[in-house]
Amino acid sequence: MSIAKVKSIGNQAFSKRPALTTVNLPAATYIGLNTFCECDALTTVNLPKAAVIDELAFAQCTSLSSISMPAATKIKRDAFMGCSKLSKLQLGATPPAVVGTPFADCPSPRTLELVDSNGKPLKGNAFKSAQTNYLEVDDGDSTDELWHGWSIKKPLCTIAASASPADGGTVSGAGSYETGSTVTLTAKPNSGYKFVRWVQGGIEVSTSNPYTFTCTDDCSLTATFEEDGSADGGSTGLFDIRRENLTIYPNPTQGAVQVEATGMVMVYNANGQLLQHVPS
Repeated sequence: MSIAKVKSIGNQAFSKRPALTTVNLPAATYIGLNTFCECDALTTVNLPKAAVIDELAFAQCTSLSSISMPAATKIKRDAFMGCSKLSKLQLGATPPAVVGTPFADCPSPRTLELVDSNGKPLKGNAFKSAQTNYLEVDDGDSTDELWHGWSIKKPLCTIAASASPADGGTVSGAGSYETGSTVTLTAKPNSGYKFVRWVQGGIEVSTSNPYTFTCTDDCSLTATFEEDGSADGGSTGLFDIRRENLTIYPNPTQGAVQVEATGMVMVYNANGQLLQHVPS
């Protein structure tokens, strides 16, 4: 059921409607006494403007699993009594006033998501402030971290990671994490490159690899790589020097170069062609 312009739903208006499965009331600001009581098939409810949820409004809606009401300012006695499957609730940044025990016989655990007026999850400082407000409410049990039996869901942070230059290496560990979680990003250089630093917003944040931090909000990090002066003998003309006591002189040269080294020596030209191979 979706009714776009109705601003108030009177007492018992839709109670005991077995065919009613969803409710969307985008303009309603008041949900009356017993309005949807005993609607056994009702599963989801969207009330973006509802300020007051009156007594027994959704009582005994035994299939109701989620409800969104970010503008709620007051939830009255037994409003959701007997909603045995109600495990997801969306409310705004300011805790609504609660009268009596509106969530009697709701399941445990159940999750409260704090959202803005558009139903989007709060993040960063906005979430922290709202969370504090809810946990400071006197709900009869000051020893738990719940609001009237609801655990507050921490928002997800999106952690993005990339490599610069793109062919310098790869990065693993990016993804979505719950706020406050520990994130570990690992940079793996490609052949011929070495890892240098992690950069966020143009600012170096770490030279550690792997890089471990606590996520508090969405962020994007870049692993910076640079050439390390070695290669695999390909067309670049560079090669990996793995010998001890290597001496090359004179430099610059007038046409002859003397090389002293312990072990095998291979000399390439600028096109990567092997010119000389001296076995060890």
